[in-house]
Amino acid sequence: MSYHLTLFGRRNIVERVRSRFSEEECAVVKNSRQWSTLVVSNSVLTVASRLPGDGLRASIFGGYAVDYAGGFVAFPDADESYLPDPGAPVDGCYFRAISTPDGFECGGDSLHYGSLLWTSGDGFFAVSDSLMVLVHLRSVLNESITVDEETVRGRDWTNSMGCAQMGHETICKEVQFATMGSRLSYKVASEMPVVEYGQLTSLLPSDGSTHRSEIRRAGIRMASLVGALASSGEHSVLALSGGLDSRLCLAAAIRSGSLEGLNVRCQKNSTNDYAVAVGLADQFGFDLNPTLGAMQGTLQEMDLFGSWAVTSLGLYDQLYVPKYFRSIDAASFSLGGQGAEAAKGNFRWRKLSAIAMPATALDQAERAVERLGIDRNDKWGSEWQYLAFRNGLHANRSLVSSDYCVRPTAQLPLIGLSRSDIHELDNQNSKMQSVISDTLIALSPDLAAVDFDNHAKNLSRDTIDSRLAVLGGPIDSSEITPLSIVGNPAPSRGVTKSFIDIACSYGISGNMDGTSVDRIVSGMDSCMWKKTRVGSEIWDQVRVDKRARIPATSREGAAVGKIVGWSWVESLSA
Repeated sequence: MSYHLTLFGRRNIVERVRSRFSEEECAVVKNSRQWSTLVVSNSVLTVASRLPGDGLRASIFGGYAVDYAGGFVAFPDADESYLPDPGAPVDGCYFRAISTPDGFECGGDSLHYGSLLWTSGDGFFAVSDSLMVLVHLRSVLNESITVDEETVRGRDWTNSMGCAQMGHETICKEVQFATMGSRLSYKVASEMPVVEYGQLTSLLPSDGSTHRSEIRRAGIRMASLVGALASSGEHSVLALSGGLDSRLCLAAAIRSGSLEGLNVRCQKNSTNDYAVAVGLADQFGFDLNPTLGAMQGTLQEMDLFGSWAVTSLGLYDQLYVPKYFRSIDAASFSLGGQGAEAAKGNFRWRKLSAIAMPATALDQAERAVERLGIDRNDKWGSEWQYLAFRNGLHANRSLVSSDYCVRPTAQLPLIGLSRSDIHELDNQNSKMQSVISDTLIALSPDLAAVDFDNHAKNLSRDTIDSRLAVLGGPIDSSEITPLSIVGNPAPSRGVTKSFIDIACSYGISGNMDGTSVDRIVSGMDSCMWKKTRVGSEIWDQVRVDKRARIPATSREGAAVGKIVGWSWVESLSA
């Protein structure tokens, strides 16, 4: 799902917008004499069907959906009966929408690993995973664009939490962020958008569940998913490190008997990771870093700032963008341990008010979790906020490289368990035990016993044996429920080119260095950022060596992301 725009609106509006994009990346469905749907993407599939009378229905889907209850993984060209209902999310990473002459509705996957933002105006409703695209759309339609100064003040710090959305408001007042479980709709009769926010409390275990049952349920799901993809005949790559999270993916492959179908890789430039990976390969009998053969593809150099602007501007400030896109003429699944933090924690399991942050940031964060059913004083409010916002945004950066980034460790049973009263481990324990380590033990005790890249993560045999007794012993291969593949995975094509062209039209392009930043910011009619703490304290540090690439995870990199986003929106505001 390489970034998309879906516009439902009056036909004259749709045609006006349609002319701004590349024809091969556009699909238009004329739902009625007055209303049409436009989809701009290089990977989202739109299928039109005739309704009784004079009207068309559009079924729109991009990415992949994992339906554990139904027993399948669905891809865009699957029969529509396999595609999820927009208002009933399942796992995966996808965008799903339906439009008819009466209106439009859409939603995303259960954790919103495909981001979803929305905006509306006179005679239209639009959704995208790119804030830049929606703000540009408003500019094309001469609709109001206003800097949300409260949101800017709330993001005026470079802590990792402050580098991503704090709440549903974005830096543009007219564009809103939709969190996981949300259902968005627009009715022609009222010409008003309706947003139904998913409630995070729905993730908590149901009555009768136990710590053991949820660990086993999650482990079985992981093994089912990895087994289905690794056995699909498509190219499946597992990025293995020396840590816990990616090892859990390896355990799922071993337990499902699908390890031979995975291309397991580890970067050699990380000494501890690579040494651990080599040891695991020797002990468990798999090839590490085998030749890619035809899957080597060709490396295409990316416009770094342009790609970042499409995917992250205003949403995720850090400058994560790969230098190259690997173009392959076949589908490829990219598996890794990302997403485990949603269950084991990232913001240290505390109240939101316990984190030092600007007052406006705290207010936005607390209002956001309350809207999602969590008390603003919840003892683990920080982790609820992480789950709703940074978790998906941090993971989304990988969509630049592949439409099928698979996160088997991001399991709803573990996320709910970790926040529930039946959780048997201490989230703040010093031994680093968590629902993730418990699941690893249940899937493969032998794999859990091998040392990690950091001795603090190591699990002793006594610990493993004691946890196995609680968990009901290892999960047996006979417990794994097979998942079928429906539809055909397609090759990834990278970021939709029409959107890169938008970024370049505003001068947001080039390398991630001080020279590009100077050119980009000086070309915008903006001065608000100079009054911010980030602008006054960090800006000059970016310009010390203009030719050097700005480190993605540095304070300087975060400051650049903020300043470019703020400046661009301000330059378009009336």
